[in-house]
Amino acid sequence: MVSDIEETEAIIDDILIWESDQKEHDMRLKQVLDRAREYNLKLRMLSAGKCEISKPEVTYVGHRLTSESVKPDPEKIRAVNKMSKLECVKDLQTFMVSAPLRTLLEKNTVWHWDEIQETSFQKLKEMATNAPLLQYYDPNKPLTPSVDASSKGLRAVLIPNQKLVAYASRALTQSQQRYPQIEKETLAIVYGYNKFHEYVYGRRVQIETDHKPLQSIFLKPLHQTPPRLHRLLIALEKYDLKVDYKPGKEMYLADHLSRSFLKETKEKETANDEHLQELQDVIFDGWPNEKSELLHSLRPYWTFRDELSVINGLLYKSNKAIVPKALQNEMLDKIHESHLGIVKCKSRARDVLFWIGMGQDIEDKVKSCGLCAQHQFLNAKEPMLMPEIPERPWSKLAADLFEYQKQHYLLIVDYYSKWPEVMKLDNETSRNTIDYLKGLMSRFGYIDELVSDNGPQFSSLEFKRFATEYGFKHTTSSPHFAQSNGQAERSVQTIKKLIMKSKDPHRALLDYRNTPLDIDLSPAQLFLNRRLKTSLPTSLPLLMPQNVNNREILKNLESAKGKIK
Repeated sequence: MVSDIEETEAIIDDILIWESDQKEHDMRLKQVLDRAREYNLKLRMLSAGKCEISKPEVTYVGHRLTSESVKPDPEKIRAVNKMSKLECVKDLQTFMVSAPLRTLLEKNTVWHWDEIQETSFQKLKEMATNAPLLQYYDPNKPLTPSVDASSKGLRAVLIPNQKLVAYASRALTQSQQRYPQIEKETLAIVYGYNKFHEYVYGRRVQIETDHKPLQSIFLKPLHQTPPRLHRLLIALEKYDLKVDYKPGKEMYLADHLSRSFLKETKEKETANDEHLQELQDVIFDGWPNEKSELLHSLRPYWTFRDELSVINGLLYKSNKAIVPKALQNEMLDKIHESHLGIVKCKSRARDVLFWIGMGQDIEDKVKSCGLCAQHQFLNAKEPMLMPEIPERPWSKLAADLFEYQKQHYLLIVDYYSKWPEVMKLDNETSRNTIDYLKGLMSRFGYIDELVSDNGPQFSSLEFKRFATEYGFKHTTSSPHFAQSNGQAERSVQTIKKLIMKSKDPHRALLDYRNTPLDIDLSPAQLFLNRRLKTSLPTSLPLLMPQNVNNREILKNLESAKGKIK
């Protein structure tokens, strides 16, 4: 009835009118009275206690509204103060509970009322009857929500211009009480924003927390944050927020409301690793304010403490599994099983794994490998010409044939992603070469250009017809200057090394395709937009498809090409 009248609110049969001056108030009152007449609604204007007009403060739906603030209804306060001791679970369920009282609601708990419950009960009554005055919300003033999490509960307050507008708190469930502290603090932000959605949605809001690591987490892209936080961070993406750290002692109502309320092998070895258990305790209990307060053994983790999390008994640095000491030698064997060099082994490991000193351990592993030393090439050839980088994957390919141990191979390399394809050939005819290329195009699509040498397989009339039929440009390198097909030449050297040193060339190719290049993305990520699952333990988020910024990739590829020159 009165929903279209400004500065007027109706809840069931209670109508509230407010204005900043008497003239506006009287005009608004006349509008409401006229509307009541239209609807044939009778108002008890003269009944005592039923109608109050032009008052500096009134009681409305359980609150005492004044010109400056909102406070509890005195009648409600008297009712709370007269409450007697609770006698059973049913009585308790009707009352707002804190931690000592809440435990009495749990299953299989014998009812008991001791001093600690009585103290908590009286404290809650005091809190209810001495609630802070709430100021009216002014949309023109900056908002500063403040949130906090304790071991038992969450709290959130809304403070524009250092004046309290709203506050809320709730207890944590038993499963939430087992969250690491950083996850509880993030949950507190989600709780606060959901509670104050009408105030914060659609505007830039700075939120206060006393958990400093959250500051840096909210500055990172989602894929670089701890996976346990992803669900909560996604829930906050609809809000425009900035996280600001504030020490607990400086926060408004700080801690007041919240304090009132190989997988099996890896898990086993993590549980048996004393060092990782100390780290896990710090993650769950919360990091100290200063690095000097940590155990010396945990100080190396300080700079990236906000990236650490515990999931199902395993520790992670962002999405990378932290390997317990007992499994590190096994992981080193897997990292080097394809006999890639030091740089590529480090890149491959750092993409999915972590432990303190891992880089040096990998160097020592590769340097001590007799097979790698035996097959070390001394390449002092003319420098290769660096080709132009195409704008997308599988657009321009390089092709070359090579021989190893009397077996002929055809190598295809994508210029954009460096993704290699290798096939044994029964013979080096154009027909065999064409059939293999047709098979590749049936999987990955047609290409724009193929670069090869002038071998008979590529210079035949049959191959020219194939290029015309499949609509790609065939570019050949100079017969006396193979370096002009530098992409294929470099890849031939790399693939030959893999085949020579590896017991399983297919696994070696898999590892090569999944090893990050100089731009920190692997051929698989550049070509397929995802990592490949290998023998190295990899968390699920790292195996999911990724969105790539093609413009940024091209920029990084050009930069990497310049460094090679």
